[in-house]
Amino acid sequence: AAALAFDLIELGHAPATYRRPRGPRRSSEINVYVTSVAFHRRLAELGCPVGRKRWDRSALGWVLKAPAWTRALFASAFASAEMTTPRLVGGCLANAAVKQADAAAAIFFTELLTSLGFRCSLARSAQHHLVQIVGGEDEQLRFLEEVGFCLAARKRIAAASCASVAWQRRDLIARRESARADALALYAGGRSHRAILDEVTRTHGVPRGFVNHAL
Repeated sequence: AAALAFDLIELGHAPATYRRPRGPRRSSEINVYVTSVAFHRRLAELGCPVGRKRWDRSALGWVLKAPAWTRALFASAFASAEMTTPRLVGGCLANAAVKQADAAAAIFFTELLTSLGFRCSLARSAQHHLVQIVGGEDEQLRFLEEVGFCLAARKRIAAASCASVAWQRRDLIARRESARADALALYAGGRSHRAILDEVTRTHGVPRGFVNHAL
């Protein structure tokens, strides 16, 4: 909310904020208000959903024609409000997903992600349209690294925690693959079994049992 208020001040407006309680087990909602007919009209012209919050796909054509960094920033802001919070399922990053009641919004977000090189699925989910980033954990991690959640602090914290787990697992896999390759090369070169165990374990920081099985 503070970041949005700052941007509005930079644009010459005087924003006001209001906290709306949402129940004992839910955090308060922070609303940012600007009393300006001209600003409202400008947002509508840029394609921002107003009134019944129906997306005008034709008005958003400028977004898909914008530079990649602008498209990524737009996607990050949208994801901050609409995308699921990053989480781990079975120790791996779950698919990032956005659920929209408006089909035009779901289709536009799919096109936006596709323009950034992500593969997506778009399907009906009850009365909504579900957009998911597919392609395994590598693509989920790439979204967190290259797009993220510029306007959602809690989602950024969750993203950092999940990404840390993924990065550590990547590092472990890389070290083990390198250790296996070195162990096999040393074995082919005629080194003794014990010498290989000692050297590879010390060099790569992997268990002796792993090196033993690699041979």
